Amino acid sequence: MKKINIPPQLSVRLQTASRILSLPLRAIGLLLGDLIYLLVKSVGVGIRGICGFFRRRQAAAENAVRQYRTKRSILHLLGSVVAGESGILRTVLRFAVPLTSCALLWTVVQQGMHQQYGVAVAVDGKMLGIIENESAYMEAEEIVRRRLDSAEDAEQVDFSRRFQLQRLSASDMLLTAGQLAELMMQNAGIELTEGYGVYVNDVLQGVVTETHPIEAAMTRQLSAFCNKLGEDAEQVHYADTVRYEFGLFPSERFTDAQKLANKLTAVTHSTRIYTAVSGDTVKSVAARFSVTQEELYALNDELPVIIPYGRKITVPVTVHYMPIVYTRRVNALAMIDFDTVRTETNSLPEGREEVIMRGTKGERRNHQVITYTDGVQTAVETVRSVLTVKPIDREIAVGTFKAQPYSTDTVIDGIGKYVWPVDGGRITCPFGSAGGHIGLDIGAAEYSEIYAADGGVVQYAGWEPGYGNFVILLHDDGYQTVYGHCVELLVNPGLQVQRGDVIALVGSTGDSTGPHLHFEVRENGVRVDPALYLRVNAD
Repeated sequence: MKKINIPPQLSVRLQTASRILSLPLRAIGLLLGDLIYLLVKSVGVGIRGICGFFRRRQAAAENAVRQYRTKRSILHLLGSVVAGESGILRTVLRFAVPLTSCALLWTVVQQGMHQQYGVAVAVDGKMLGIIENESAYMEAEEIVRRRLDSAEDAEQVDFSRRFQLQRLSASDMLLTAGQLAELMMQNAGIELTEGYGVYVNDVLQGVVTETHPIEAAMTRQLSAFCNKLGEDAEQVHYADTVRYEFGLFPSERFTDAQKLANKLTAVTHSTRIYTAVSGDTVKSVAARFSVTQEELYALNDELPVIIPYGRKITVPVTVHYMPIVYTRRVNALAMIDFDTVRTETNSLPEGREEVIMRGTKGERRNHQVITYTDGVQTAVETVRSVLTVKPIDREIAVGTFKAQPYSTDTVIDGIGKYVWPVDGGRITCPFGSAGGHIGLDIGAAEYSEIYAADGGVVQYAGWEPGYGNFVILLHDDGYQTVYGHCVELLVNPGLQVQRGDVIALVGSTGDSTGPHLHFEVRENGVRVDPALYLRVNAD
């Protein structure tokens, strides 16, 4: 067999790799050996324990048999079974004592849980009774203060109290807050009489022996008010809360029921001045203040059906001792203001504005629930709103066109139909000069911008020997403007342009001796003086 020669470097690397791999393999082997050893030891210990258990049980059984064979052994066996360390008696006692203790503890806890407690109340050193908790006393104190409100005996009640927790027996009864309040007043020596306290918004108005006269009077007043308002009134009720409380009250607070009813339903009449707003009519004002149109006519001489804005109107006012609240459902027409939109445009000179579109107000139909208190509107709730007419914004054009002659000495006092058509420049040859010049020459630097004097359509844009490069604009009113001798044209025929749009650049093409704009205005094809239509530095 042929022998293979391994290079020394490779041999060293192989030896190193084998040593590195042998370390984890050795560790795994040791771990497996330890696990097997522990398993064997555990099994051995378990087997020895089981064998010892059976040996002990066998020895005990043989010993018991031997003892059983003799009377003495039998007695000893019975004694050990009954009273021995592991006998029946000790075993029973070992379990019975804890169980009995637990049962006694449970019984005590149950009795404590079902035991009722109360708070004994002593006022001014005298025990009055037992209440459920301290909050019942606070409520009773509030009842006493309400019933003695403005009474002469109010200062006689001593509110110093003492609380004590007390276990309730079967015969003990808990006092309510009302019962405790009455005991507190009796304890103060105040003369009390049983009756009905009449409260308005928790303020005692008086005490009566019967409430029927008061209830009947209030019902009649609401019914009469409803009949006056008509069927369009809803939810008619008193603004104040009336409450009746039965119990013991100071005798001095008692009053006649009918007298108190008259007080609660009392009405005072007066007038007020109302200033009419836009859209007011006799009918709308009468509805606003819950009066009749006849009442308005009686208080105001020569009152027109449509009331002028700012007119002072005398309106009757009815004020109830207890204000009456009601609601009405109405469909009100509300106007919506339009917005103003300002748009910059070079079709107007800088600083000049023109209204492009007049604004129009919109309309909205509002379904509202209006709340009145004693006939005066106090709240408005819009439950549904429908847009019937959409507002149209007002549009204003703001001029940004700044083209003016070089010098403010150049003044042209025309009508301002057209704007100055050159960025800068000066007049070098007026209309009609030099043997009948047919336009207005404006000298300016070459390549200066030329603007459309007004909006229109490019009728012609091209070359002609006399004009050179030139543009003709046809305007909406039939007039034409001409722009000649341009170095460059920036528009094509048919293009729609606006006032101030750049259409060409100043040059000296055609029959020209220097850079300038030849500007013409033609009316029905006849050339007219452009200065009549320009207005420059004249204002």
